[in-house]
Amino acid sequence: LSPVCLGSLRRAASINAEYMGDTIFKAFLRQNESVKWAASHALGSMAGGNLGKYLPLVLTLIERHPKNAYLLLNSLKEIIVAHSSNPEKADAILPYSAKVLPLLLNCAEYPEEGVRTMVAECLGKFVTINQAILGEIEALLNTENQIKRGTMVAAIKYSLSKNMNFQIPDSTKEQFFNALNDKSLETTLKDIPKEFKDDDDTSSF
Repeated sequence: LSPVCLGSLRRAASINAEYMGDTIFKAFLRQNESVKWAASHALGSMAGGNLGKYLPLVLTLIERHPKNAYLLLNSLKEIIVAHSSNPEKADAILPYSAKVLPLLLNCAEYPEEGVRTMVAECLGKFVTINQAILGEIEALLNTENQIKRGTMVAAIKYSLSKNMNFQIPDSTKEQFFNALNDKSLETTLKDIPKEFKDDDDTSSF
């Protein structure tokens, strides 16, 4: 089955989450970028349709396979976005905050800019669901770790929208603007090493 077809089956209760996740994850190892991207969207679609089965699987895959972090984080973003615009769906994913937030913060200092941007998007959209995480973001806007600090700046940007139904605290705004005006932050981000070493074993999870 193609990844897109697998995504359309996400609500079938009889599907084994580990088997389906394994099938889609193998598509991440293909050379064809279109197949990889379709697999990423399919995994996110499946998890969005059955959080209990697939969201923990997505989080586990992100932890175990840093080399595929960009695609897996895109799957997570698909889930978050799908739940951020609907109060009922937001309530469904809210209990997973304790697992989602630490994972995203751990990924916030990846060398690859694309991965950090995806982390920032996930955080920014998750703020719509759980404004409490603004406290964590605010604290890291003042961290000495410039890489994480840059990711938090981007996260605040992604949390903003014309129809946002919450207010950014004044203290968070202050730290945000302080970071934006810090010239050393831009310099540090430019000097981040581009290589990231990881376990070569991607055959299973």
